Amino acid sequence: MRYRQHCKNEQLCQKCIIRRTKSAVVFQAVPEKYHELIYAGIIPFDIAIKNLQQISTDIKVEYYCENCDKHVLIRWSKQLSRQHGKYEQMCYSCLQSLIHNSPDYHQAHVERSKKLWQNEEYRQKGLRAFQEHNLRMSIDPIYASKHKRRSRSISGVVILGDRRISFDSAFELFYIHYAIDNYAVFRRCEFIIPYNGHHYHPDFFIIDATGKRSIIEVKGYYNNDVQTKEAAAQQFIITSDIADEYLLYTTAKLQRDGILLGVGGYHMWKQIRGICDVRIVRFAEEKHREIARIGPHRYYKNQTNQKNREAALYR
Repeated sequence: MRYRQHCKNEQLCQKCIIRRTKSAVVFQAVPEKYHELIYAGIIPFDIAIKNLQQISTDIKVEYYCENCDKHVLIRWSKQLSRQHGKYEQMCYSCLQSLIHNSPDYHQAHVERSKKLWQNEEYRQKGLRAFQEHNLRMSIDPIYASKHKRRSRSISGVVILGDRRISFDSAFELFYIHYAIDNYAVFRRCEFIIPYNGHHYHPDFFIIDATGKRSIIEVKGYYNNDVQTKEAAAQQFIITSDIADEYLLYTTAKLQRDGILLGVGGYHMWKQIRGICDVRIVRFAEEKHREIARIGPHRYYKNQTNQKNREAALYR
């Protein structure tokens, strides 16, 4: 104790001494009865808003979003750095929704964008970036896969030794599981097919035991531009001789070929869980990994219970 430079006469552990030293301004600003909370590293939002409006600190504050009731745990410095709603108990998602949907915020964004667009250098730079992005999205399947729009679909990769085969839906995962053991060559398509001024990236390319080459498209329930894309693919096969046939797998065909074992959430997650038992599958979202492990009913029940426990503790 006698060798300490700070808090020599106080019964504090080393961790609390460091907290006391680094957060001295916070300890001075917050009433002493709340100091135990500062040592713990988390204080309620109402205490922070009363005492720390002019102090930026990494201490965490907690509250429940006034819009969606989500539990929020955020550094106070990050809360203060917000351009909008810094003194409001609002989670990031609800704040962004407010900013994008509020007429006042929207008009301010419009005016700011118009002003920026009048700058010739900024305008030309933006146009070049937009054109380059669109071109790469059209002609580079790997780039398109990385920058595609986010969706609620199940996605991830199946790992086979040093190979990683990506999937963008549960139906693609089912087809990958089926195709791995049934075709001599199986991979994602690495070429594009032009159609009606656009470009189309088929899903898979396979070669069976007889040497027959096929382009595979797995559509599931969503069948946008199916006939147009199929006609373009058939013409592409004729002119390029890159394959012998084009096969479109709808849910009906997936079921007929024994690839899809049942429709509906229960049957699909049961099949996904079975695949995870025999394959190494890495899901893009932790949520889907957990549902595959314990099932959707138990997962959502656990989420509800956790939310209720957090609400009870806070109140």
